[in-house]
Amino acid sequence: MSKIIRITAKKDGFRRGGLAHPARAVEYPAEKFSAGELEALRTEPMLVVQELDVPDPAAPAENGREGQRGRRRRQTQDRQVDSRR
Repeated sequence: MSKIIRITAKKDGFRRGGLAHPARAVEYPAEKFSAGELEALRTEPMLVVQELDVPDPAAPAENGREGQRGRRRRQTQDRQVDSRR
């Protein structure tokens, strides 16, 4: 499971950390920011910063089901086997 950082500015175009942040949510890979940069963004009252877990689409879901990508891959493989018969 990887992490993303979702940032939304309370005022469109607000600048912090060398970036202009729009008033809509923008997602960044967590690796983009150092620990210090992330702390500065989190403590900025003009920004809403969320750290989210993102499941790997190919990994099985927690309820034991396949992820969407894994299910599609299996369906494609099944069709290929059926077409060879």
